[in-house]
Amino acid sequence: MAKHASPKKTMSTRTQMLLTGALTITLGFAVTIGVLSWQSSNEQKSLAENYLQQIAQSQALQIQHELSYARDVAHNLGHSLIALPAAGIQDRKVADKLMESALRDNPDYLSISVIFEENAFDGRDAEFATQANAAPKGRYAFFVDRDQTGNFNLHPLTSIFTPGQGDYYLLPQKKSERYAD
Repeated sequence: MAKHASPKKTMSTRTQMLLTGALTITLGFAVTIGVLSWQSSNEQKSLAENYLQQIAQSQALQIQHELSYARDVAHNLGHSLIALPAAGIQDRKVADKLMESALRDNPDYLSISVIFEENAFDGRDAEFATQANAAPKGRYAFFVDRDQTGNFNLHPLTSIFTPGQGDYYLLPQKKSERYAD
């Protein structure tokens, strides 16, 4: 028996060229799509970061504006109240109405409070110390808020000397005493 050698099947040159071309084109498309996807992803990430940064900056400016406005309201109210006794106005009801007016002009505020040191407002704390609804030691220390129907109510700040509740007053006072020593 003779071995019969089978002829090797070879691709024609034309088939090899077509296959090589198809593989080259497919590989080119795959690489191009991959590079474009990567670039697009990076661009999207960059755009998103820039957009978020703009939003954060806009919000920060809005908050800064609101805080500056609140500081100005407090500053103006304080200076108006200080000017009353200097102008000869000794009626504390006028100060009450100034606080109410400041709250009315700022409907987003929950309340507005004012605390004067002893006898610093009008020097008349002793007159008010024994009255009903008076702040501690008769000083001018009140807050105004509005009830659910929109009516304004004035309340004495009775907790200003109570640790915990009065920390908004006590802690800065202690800190300023340390610096004064």
